[in-house]
Amino acid sequence: MGLIHIAKDPVTGGWRWIYIVQDAITADISLIIPFVLIDFPGSSRNTFLTADEAALHIEPVTASRILEAALDPKTFIFAFMYMTGAMGSYVFALFLPLYPYFGVFLGEIGVSALLTSVLAWQANNIHGDARRSIYSAILIVFGGIGGIFATLIFRTQDAPKYVPGIIAIMSCCGTTFAFPTILMITLRWANRRADQGKSVIFVLNYT
Repeated sequence: MGLIHIAKDPVTGGWRWIYIVQDAITADISLIIPFVLIDFPGSSRNTFLTADEAALHIEPVTASRILEAALDPKTFIFAFMYMTGAMGSYVFALFLPLYPYFGVFLGEIGVSALLTSVLAWQANNIHGDARRSIYSAILIVFGGIGGIFATLIFRTQDAPKYVPGIIAIMSCCGTTFAFPTILMITLRWANRRADQGKSVIFVLNYT
């Protein structure tokens, strides 16, 4: 917020300096990105992956890949966790003016940690660019559904306490505690079967 005071008139011109300073930082960082960011798996500049690892990640998006993702139970476990996290995020934003200043930080820590953890966990346990793209797209769709549900569940006739809406959101978010446990047990079971030679997890033991 200190950036708005650079302007002669913070009320009307302060926001411009927020964009100028932050965009300038972003533009400067972008100059070094080509030299430090790992290239795509198929690029000759990519020395991070071996030839076999690169081949594993290079695969086209096909109807069979989409169907595979749609029939995979892990897809909807991840998607439901992301949806409930998004519900919390949208509700948090909806009631943001009511929170004390320190409470905003506490709430944002919880909301952001859940969403980013689900995205990272999903990406680390799905192999191949095509599969990962499909699974990520499904997560984003469910996140949007969660946002619609979270904002519409708070009806005007329930004001000012919105008890039904709060109960609904807390019930959905509460189930998020169960799904990671189920998923963790499932992934460990899959790894154990792979270690025993009873199954193959997309060539690499990576879950």
